[in-house]
Amino acid sequence: MRRSSSGARVSEGGDAASSSAAAAGHHGDDAALPTFDPQSAAGRREAARTRALGRAVHCIPVLLLFCVLVLWLASTSPVHIEHHLREDIFWVQASASPCSRNTLGTSKYMISSSTKSDLVTFERKISPHASTWLGGQRASFFFERIIARLSSMAVFAKIVMECLHDPILLLWLLFFSLSFVMLQIRRLGCAPFPPGPKPLPIIGNMALVDQLTHRGLGALAKQYGGLLHLRFGWLHVFAVSTPEYAREVLHAQDGAFSNRPATMAVHYLTYGRSDMAFAHNGAYWRQMRKLCVTKMFSRRRAETWLAVRDGYGALARAVGRRSGEAVNLGELIFNLTVSVIFRAAFSERDDEGLDEFVVILQEFSRLMGLFHVGDFFPWLSWVGRRGFDRRLRMARGALDRFIDKIVDEHARRGKNAADPDADLVDGLLAFLADADPASGKNREGAIRFTRHNVKAMIMDMLFGGPETVGSTTEWAMAEMMHSPSELRRLQQELADVVGLDRTVDESDLIRLPFLKCVVKEALRMHPPIPVLLHEAAKDCVVGGYSVPRGSRVLVNAWAINRDCNAWKDADTFRPSRFMPGEGEAAGLDLKGGCYEFVPFGSGRRSCPAQGLGQHAVEFAVAQLAHGFSWELPDGMKPAELDMSDIFGLTTPRATRLCAVPTPRLTCPL
Repeated sequence: MRRSSSGARVSEGGDAASSSAAAAGHHGDDAALPTFDPQSAAGRREAARTRALGRAVHCIPVLLLFCVLVLWLASTSPVHIEHHLREDIFWVQASASPCSRNTLGTSKYMISSSTKSDLVTFERKISPHASTWLGGQRASFFFERIIARLSSMAVFAKIVMECLHDPILLLWLLFFSLSFVMLQIRRLGCAPFPPGPKPLPIIGNMALVDQLTHRGLGALAKQYGGLLHLRFGWLHVFAVSTPEYAREVLHAQDGAFSNRPATMAVHYLTYGRSDMAFAHNGAYWRQMRKLCVTKMFSRRRAETWLAVRDGYGALARAVGRRSGEAVNLGELIFNLTVSVIFRAAFSERDDEGLDEFVVILQEFSRLMGLFHVGDFFPWLSWVGRRGFDRRLRMARGALDRFIDKIVDEHARRGKNAADPDADLVDGLLAFLADADPASGKNREGAIRFTRHNVKAMIMDMLFGGPETVGSTTEWAMAEMMHSPSELRRLQQELADVVGLDRTVDESDLIRLPFLKCVVKEALRMHPPIPVLLHEAAKDCVVGGYSVPRGSRVLVNAWAINRDCNAWKDADTFRPSRFMPGEGEAAGLDLKGGCYEFVPFGSGRRSCPAQGLGQHAVEFAVAQLAHGFSWELPDGMKPAELDMSDIFGLTTPRATRLCAVPTPRLTCPL
């Protein structure tokens, strides 16, 4: 059981309101989503106020008890040793042999000479009785245990007394105590945090850091609800896993959650957030998004769409040359997608340097997924930095050399950014040329723009396309090979609409509804970005729960797209659910207004390239499904195909898809 946004207890999958909305097909209607109950929110705030007040009040007796303990330990002296030893004399009857005077004199424990003298005296007193108590057996741990107990008490008392006599340490102790009390008082008027695993002192939920994946967060959501709270050191993390909470974050409070979080590695690799993907919401981000849309993703830029047509036409020809043998389809799709992105973004028509770029891309993908202890404990950011920084510098240095070649070539060409065939780099260089060297601002004084910004934006284009478009295309083909009936239905539609005497053209895509359903279903089950990263720009309240400023908000698109409340057979690949007049989700689109289906995100931080990305995947899948019949290698059955994924900024297949193509068309590819 978990709680819905209104605070009522509901079943594991969610609440009945979302379920009935899904059955009725009103996925895009805001009214179909559950609303939050303000009375429940007020109750939560009152409960949180009571708990915080209780914690603050309890601080005072705890501090007093701590002072009493220190005074008691400080009063412990060697004259009291025999009294403590007499209390422990019963250990002899169940312990080991008595220790000699030499053992006491060379003990590894840190105790005073007077304490050792008292123990020697006590040993002499009990030695005549030892054989009677122990039944004639030799003792092995008796005096060692006594020495250990007294040593730990004495050392602790010594340390505490030294701290209390050191004014600096005493001030630090007072500072942390007052900080804790003030923090609890500050939370008196705040809403409570959402439910979640109970954090440990200081480190919080660091033991669950490996659960910050789409599947790990989905499993935690089943236990704690659609909005859960985790704390890693001083960092608060909130995971959103249901459509109702996604709507609250991505729509109702879009402005408050439009910032992007970044780890230490991401901050360095993106030239200090100089790119678009990790830049905070502001004038710079808006200007760069506008530039990308007009110079890269717009339908009016013919070069981009020609690159898609020619690139995936080359994909079909490359597969055709290896018909009848096993083809590493995943690797082939990825490499040709890189080629498409190169031509679309940089007007590069040759494949020179692609192998070098793939190596850089793989290293960047690994580094961007790494956490450093400084991400959770800022004052420990210096720990283990030497090897970490060296690896970051090497990766960014390789990228600098690679991108500098592209930028220098465009600078020599000197194309006007207003030309219809000008690409993204030409537009970025126009911004750079307009910059004032003295102030670092352009003529309009809107944003600061340097060569680092140019390289960071190019990096976004290089890394965003191949990972997302290539991965989605591979998943779509893998799902159809895992469910051959869906592949046969798509091939029949292609044969009816296009025919077997020619290849697929871009103009055919609008007449292939089942193809669009296949791509939608692949995006639902395997969203390009499984966990959408957001950061709270201010203190917020979501569903009656507190989300402090600077917290990371992870919108689990993978879990939302598989919410059992919103989707029938949520874990089954069934494209017909999107077919008009046939499926229950026929009205859903990819524009981000349906919060049960957010493969590209929603709101102002939604993917600006979703139109181009969807078109590229549709064209690639159509070429592969229409041009060839597919079989799995080595007699593998469809049910035996590995469908596991690996987590990162994207979720590629754990193993590349390999299959055997057989030509279907009567015309050359």
